[in-house]
Formats: sequence, C-alpha cells, structure tokens
Amino acid sequence: MFRQAREDPWRQLLPADHLNSYLLQTKSGSHAEILTVHVRRNVSNIEEARRANLYVKSNIRHLVLSWENNEDERGDGEYKDEDVMNGLEAHPNLKELTVEGFMGKNLASWITKMNNLVKITLKDCNRCEVLPPLSRIESLEIKNCLRLRKIPDSCCRALKEVIIGNMESTMILETISKNASSLTTLKLGGGKSCRSTSSSYYSSDMESIINVLLRSNSLSLSTLELIECKSVQRLTVGVSLERLWVYDCPNLMSIKLDDEGSAGLKSLSVRKCSSSLLNTVSAQIQSSTLERLKLGPFLGNIDEFPWPFSSSSNSFPNLDSLELFGWDKVKSRPLFEQLQSTFPRLKELIINNFKQVKDLPDLISRLLFLEKLIILDCNNLDCLPKFEESHRLQLLKIIRCPSLRERCMKDSGPEWFKIKHIPIIKWE
Repeated sequence: MFRQAREDPWRQLLPADHLNSYLLQTKSGSHAEILTVHVRRNVSNIEEARRANLYVKSNIRHLVLSWENNEDERGDGEYKDEDVMNGLEAHPNLKELTVEGFMGKNLASWITKMNNLVKITLKDCNRCEVLPPLSRIESLEIKNCLRLRKIPDSCCRALKEVIIGNMESTMILETISKNASSLTTLKLGGGKSCRSTSSSYYSSDMESIINVLLRSNSLSLSTLELIECKSVQRLTVGVSLERLWVYDCPNLMSIKLDDEGSAGLKSLSVRKCSSSLLNTVSAQIQSSTLERLKLGPFLGNIDEFPWPFSSSSNSFPNLDSLELFGWDKVKSRPLFEQLQSTFPRLKELIINNFKQVKDLPDLISRLLFLEKLIILDCNNLDCLPKFEESHRLQLLKIIRCPSLRERCMKDSGPEWFKIKHIPIIKWE
C-alpha cells in the first residue's frame, strides 16, 4: 500500500520504530525524525491511508508525502488524492511538511490543526489551488504548482523565508508583499510571470510587486535570489542584504543598494546577465565585506570578460572564493593577471568554460593563500602556472580539459613538474 523511504541529510541514521522511519541526530545534538511516505496509485481512499497511523507518531518532526507521478495516466475523475491525504493526518508535534505530486485541489483540513508547523513545501502539486490558513508558518516553498493562485493573509505574517519557483501568476507574491514584513530570505524563479517580456498583466506587475516586497522587508531581508526573472528591469534592496544572487535576468539593468545597502554584502553572484548590471552593482559594493563572488557568463556579443574592479582602488581583502564563468568566444587572459592584486587573500578559485584561453599566467601562483584551484571545460588550456612546493595549494581539480590532462600526465607530461607536489590532484 505505502512505501516508506528514509531521509538521510547528514548520513547519521539510527533505527527507530516499526514504521521503518529513522531517528536523525541533528547537527545541534537534538533529535528530530523525518519520515517519507510514498503514496502508490492504488491507494484511493481515506480508510487505506489511515492504516499508516501517522497520527500516533509523536516523534515525527518532518513529514514528506510523495505521490507517484502519474498525472498523464489518470483522467479528471480519477484523482482521490484529497481523500488519501486526509487519512494521512500527522501528530500535532509536526514542524515541517513537504507535499510532492499531490493532485487534489485542496490540501487536507488537518493541516490547520498543526500548531507547531513552521515550514511547508509544495512541489509539483499541479491541481492545488489554495493554501489553508496557517498563521505560524515561517518558511514557505512552492515549486511547479501551476494552478496555485491564492494564499490567505494569515499565512504571510510570520514568514521569514519564501521560495517560489516556476511562477505562473503574481497573485501569491502580491499577497505576500502586502502582509509580510520580516522576511530574511526571498528566492524567486521561472514561470510566465517572470519570463514574459510583453506588457501582459503578469510581467507589468512583477517588477513593482517585487519592489514593494523589498521595501517592506528592507530592514530584515538578508538573502535575495532571482532566477530567470526576465521581465524585471530595476530593483532597490535594503540595508540588511548579505547575499545577492542574480541568474538569467537579461533585462535587469539596475539594482540599487539602498542607502547603506552594500555595507553587509558578503556574497554576490551575477550570471547570464548584461555586463551593465555588473557595472552598476560593483560601483556600490563595499569591498571590505565581500567574501564570495560569482561572475559570468555575460550576455551580448563580447569577447572580453567585463571587469569593473580597479586593482589600484578596489581591492577585496576578505574575499576568499571566486568563480568565473566564461563562454565560447571569451579570451580574457588579462583578467587572470589582475586576480592577485584585486583578491590578495583568495582561498578558492574556480575557472569554468574559458575555451579560448590557452595558458594561465604565473601571477595566479602568487595568490599566496590559494588552497583550491578548480578548472572546468577549458578545452584549449594546455599550460598551468608553476606552484612552488611551499605554496598553500592543497587541491587541484581539473574537469573536461583534454589537452591539459595529456600535458599533465604523471612523470611524462611537460606540465607535470609544475603540479607534482600538490597534495590532492583530481581528474574528471
């Protein structure tokens, strides 16, 4: 009837009860139980579901209800998921609920009784239309729920984290923007409302709704991620932001770090965007706070990597991780020559998809604090910098670089002498 699977986020599992669920030792040392129930297609009524006896399992803290993905095989009248979910009532101690592949219109009524529930995740619930009123929810994640349009105001007031993927409507986001005022994390991506570049209802409202949401949470929001939000052009963020990640937002031209909005920025990622966006953001960065930076590829017909950081006036003394993503045409050897002066304490460097670069300059070996160097998909790269035996580099990982692999062959390759003393060398 049911297949019960085991979740193992930290790989420290101990046997628990006869449900074949498992007791999990968390990082903090407290005990929390995660149970995943895979609901098979032949489970079709509330009586069958009740046999799982989830209601008496008081030590379950995170319940995952996952329905078999068989939407294409069922007609409109064949969905019994609402009855089944009503029979899978959990104990009121439940703190986190994940629902996957549910094909009912309404979630089970017992969810409103879960007074300890603080996080709910919905994935691939393509027929679900509304969330029940949940006044204590702090974390809400919705992905690929194409008909979900309505969320009660009461669900928003305690929210700290909102993750929405593949948005088909702005209605949920608009409700959140009117009621949430203490968000710390906002992650938005995909969907018609984000992708459209026309003057439709969805795209015309998206930018203004996001900006309202950013203003009303300007003192609390520390993480903002935008993925494939192609209708958004200008944003203003608040003073508390620590992490800003933007991916595949081709029309986003400006992000204003309001007042002292750059003061605490620790992590910045600008990828698959216009180089002008990088210029506007970099001009506002306080370089002393930034610890992690991801850049590229950039849009447009350009063959040089945009680099708005002047090494003479804009050193990043605390940046320890840098990821650079190139593209087919980019050359940019001068880019690598500036790394040592711009990021003097860099510990991790990842170089990805610079297909026209044939050699890396020796200046990279002068990154005295570098511990990890990872190189991916640089097809024409055949020459590495020489690292002295006294250098701190501990890991060299090279992935899909055929020419370099041949030239770095142990004992016989012409580049082997440059890297032979590095403690860990990995090839893929």
